[in-house]
Amino acid sequence: FDCNRGFRRSGGSCVPVEVPGQAHLAASGRDWECNREFRRSGDSCVAVEVPEHGYLASSGRDWECERSYRRSGRTCELFTVPANAHLGYSGNDWSCNPGYRRLGESCARAEG
Repeated sequence: FDCNRGFRRSGGSCVPVEVPGQAHLAASGRDWECNREFRRSGDSCVAVEVPEHGYLASSGRDWECERSYRRSGRTCELFTVPANAHLGYSGNDWSCNPGYRRLGESCARAEG
């Protein structure tokens, strides 16, 4: 048997989906999802804490760092682009210029 929208199977019957605050019924109708700017934590939704130099990700349930910053635990940490390198496409890392290779946190002239 199938349960109506807003209900889920539990044993041999249908029980209502309990939707917590800052959430809505999922498209399936059998579960719930947190609203934008909130993430699931157990049976509730908690606010996404965006650190300084961060912004809410397009998913609305996580955060990303601004260009020239990279994620470090729960913060965004500024990083330095070394000599003979350039900021990568994502803006959260760097790549060595042609003719150089990455060696730790610097770029060394490629051999050969």
